[in-house]
Amino acid sequence: MSVVYISQCKHSKNSLLESLIDEYKADIMRFLRVRLALEADRDDIIQDLMIRLLRIENLEEKLMIEGSNAKNYLFSIVANLVKDLYRRKQVRGEQSDDALGNISSDNGNPEKILSHQQTLLKVTQVLDSVKPLQKEAFLSNRLENKSYRQISEEMGVSVSTIERHISKVLLALRLKVVKK
Repeated sequence: MSVVYISQCKHSKNSLLESLIDEYKADIMRFLRVRLALEADRDDIIQDLMIRLLRIENLEEKLMIEGSNAKNYLFSIVANLVKDLYRRKQVRGEQSDDALGNISSDNGNPEKILSHQQTLLKVTQVLDSVKPLQKEAFLSNRLENKSYRQISEEMGVSVSTIERHISKVLLALRLKVVKK
């Protein structure tokens, strides 16, 4: 293979990669903002996506096989990169595995992303509207997987008080988020 042909291949692959990233970067960033709190993690995922795409031998052919689903192809790569990040963090003890369950391969769907964002906003509003002790008890139980007894000992209240706090938050969530 001649040097000119190799450089042309690299140039065409780079321009394809640039056009893909330009076209879908905003959607990918929205997808990542929902799943990753740290901007550094989001930037790492974008960089990993570009590296992964650069390593694909026949990227143009893959995208043609995928047809008009180039966006879905990119989102499946991004979703897998996010899963890998969560797994690495879990191994290091930086994050719980709850977040892994919230990622599925079809989350590239814009309607689902918007729906998840709206639900997350409602949940945040409900949590901001309840009493601080209720919120603390609920988050300790649901995010940190602490038992009612552990929470009651930490907060210095009875187990039945913790049950009431968590029940009130669940009721508020049911009324304002789930309301069907």
